[in-house]
Amino acid sequence: ALAMVLGANLGGVMAPLILLSVGMTVIISPLTTAGGVFTDLPVVASLTGWVDIGRKNIAAAGLAVKNDAGTTTYVEGQHYEVNRRLGKILCLATITEGQALKISGTAESTTGYRIEAGKKIRHLMKIEADCLNTVSGEDAELLAQQAVVTSDVAYDFLQSELATLTLKGNLEVPAGSTQPALLVEYRKKTP
Repeated sequence: ALAMVLGANLGGVMAPLILLSVGMTVIISPLTTAGGVFTDLPVVASLTGWVDIGRKNIAAAGLAVKNDAGTTTYVEGQHYEVNRRLGKILCLATITEGQALKISGTAESTTGYRIEAGKKIRHLMKIEADCLNTVSGEDAELLAQQAVVTSDVAYDFLQSELATLTLKGNLEVPAGSTQPALLVEYRKKTP
């Protein structure tokens, strides 16, 4: 059996994402969405909930909500509210339930990560460590070619200290090897 604490302080966004990946059994992949101008997207108004515009990450400037004929332009904050990230509008005053609207604006391009939860139960790791025998004080080296690990503890996403994650698992004997791990201890030379 294998028990270890994985800590990361790599100074970038990937360290928390790696811990998130292992801690929540997720698959993380890069995400890029193209932006662009959209014109006269048809939307049916609702006074009881948010309505999907059909585009996300709407730019702050240039959003226009008009009646179906294009003769009336509604004012944000007065006639409707908008959730720019999700691409949704909430109709307020003057706009009626079921009214046909046309929406124009710009969707901004974005980059980030797509995180799919509950997808990866087994995490394979190669462990290579520069160690110190705390009993003898001797230097040591650990090499485990293949470890299957998982986490069964909560991960604090908002922690302000060094991110840590406790992992449990087993060492496996990889193909072409005779042992799951190799530990070499270096004796200090005596004068």
